[in-house]
Amino acid sequence: MDVNLTLADVRRLVRMAFPARRVDGFESLSGGLCNINLKILFESNEAPVVLRLYRHDPVAVQKEVELLSLVRKTVPVPEVLHANYEGIDHSGPFAFIEFVAGPTFQQLRRTNDVPAIRQASYKVGQTLAAIGSFGFTKPGRLGPGLCVGEPYLEADEDRV
Repeated sequence: MDVNLTLADVRRLVRMAFPARRVDGFESLSGGLCNINLKILFESNEAPVVLRLYRHDPVAVQKEVELLSLVRKTVPVPEVLHANYEGIDHSGPFAFIEFVAGPTFQQLRRTNDVPAIRQASYKVGQTLAAIGSFGFTKPGRLGPGLCVGEPYLEADEDRV
């Protein structure tokens, strides 16, 4: 789907997951490297959600849903509210994810609030340690079903 989404485009995708909700508008969220992330606002007092459009890897939505499900018990992650692995009307794969309000770590660093930065850094370390407790049989690219495929880099036997 084109990066220049219209309100009609967004409403069409929202109807797939939330047929009774009415979209009031949307805002682009910064920070995404490969995907488009939009904060969807509703006419009622219902909580906003994130619409994530997966632009490059057609199975990325499935892998993300599976990874979030894997780590959910020990790592604070947003809830996946709806995922569409195929897309509709040339949209490509997309998911609706719980919107979690708060500043990004980059925004927090710019405040120069050292105690808050220190506390957030500690929490980031705890989260990374929790993620690190999950292992796979070998290194490589994750595929659907969290199967490990080809390695990212081939080992150079002269340097090993």
